[in-house]
Amino acid sequence: MTDPNAILKNAKGALDVFQQLPLKHYNTAWVLSQVGKAHFELVDYIEAERAFSNARLASPYSLEGMDVYSTVLYHLKEDMRLSNLAQELISTDRLALQSWCAMGNCYSMQKDHETALKNFQCIKKQIFLRVWRIMMVLWLF
Repeated sequence: MTDPNAILKNAKGALDVFQQLPLKHYNTAWVLSQVGKAHFELVDYIEAERAFSNARLASPYSLEGMDVYSTVLYHLKEDMRLSNLAQELISTDRLALQSWCAMGNCYSMQKDHETALKNFQCIKKQIFLRVWRIMMVLWLF
């Protein structure tokens, strides 16, 4: 089991490292997504939302961290923004795990828990299939 204090320490350490980057590197979608994830781990949803929003501006079609971003919007009760994010992610890649997660969060916010659960179960199936494919490839070679 992971120690919660270690997670918080790692998140704070990550933020310290990212803040030392030059602005041209810091303002990339990948770094901003990592910053958003760190703030999420610190339960600072306002700062997490800010970082993820900037990541979307830097690279609108990147799916990096968008599952966490949708969860941040869920916690902030930003139903319209969550709905828009889910639609954008589905338009980008309807089979991506991040898209399924955003849809699940969206349906959960709308109190349609049965449909939300179906979306989250699709994530579980996708992960299982990916792991199974990797195992088969490794077994064949």
